[in-house]
Amino acid sequence: FAGTGSVIVAGGGSLSAQSIVAGSSLGGSANISATGNSRLIATGGSAQLVANATLSVDGTSSIEIGAAGTTISGAVLVDAGATFDFNNGGRIVGNVVDNGTLTVNGTVGTATVTGTVSGTGTIALASGATVALSAIVGSGPTIAFQAGAAETLILGSPNNGLANRIVGFAPGYRIEFGPNSTISSVSQTGSSVTVSMSIGGAPTFSYALPNLGDGSMGVAYGVDATTGYAYIQGT
Repeated sequence: FAGTGSVIVAGGGSLSAQSIVAGSSLGGSANISATGNSRLIATGGSAQLVANATLSVDGTSSIEIGAAGTTISGAVLVDAGATFDFNNGGRIVGNVVDNGTLTVNGTVGTATVTGTVSGTGTIALASGATVALSAIVGSGPTIAFQAGAAETLILGSPNNGLANRIVGFAPGYRIEFGPNSTISSVSQTGSSVTVSMSIGGAPTFSYALPNLGDGSMGVAYGVDATTGYAYIQGT
């Protein structure tokens, strides 16, 4: 199904569709939600959020992109071989288990996930795209920066590090660390980068990125003039 209205699956119900397309580049917003122990399935293995569209799932419900038949309460599950596309924004309210491909497209707006992100798949940032992730669990999906205009990954809740494999990180590309972040120094050994930082004036801690690129370039740090977020950037 597609459009710019609202779809609510609730009360233990289940809704299956070949694909999900929510929102429009022409404006407006769409809201799709699964609540109250319900289930939403895109059996064709594709979903897309455009601009201001929102896809949400509560703690008792599940959304599956794909036809593996797996249920994970409180999460949007992207099956292996399935794709979930953000286009010029879009927002997922809930956790994401990405075992397929999560693609972030467009140079307008910020794609956002408010919950945790885990899984064995890939998060692919296309030319000029920006994605904000609240938190990443474990080593999580591979983060793949694509060739083109500089891309930005925003981490809303930095803790002790980002163990994900990061590929394609190039000069001008950024990883930002969210509100009230401050960086005091950055050290680098090959592809392993350690950031000394603090959040909201709390004690400084070391944030490790052991798999940042291939070690062929340097890393600088600064503060974004618009958001005020501290960042590291390829040089």
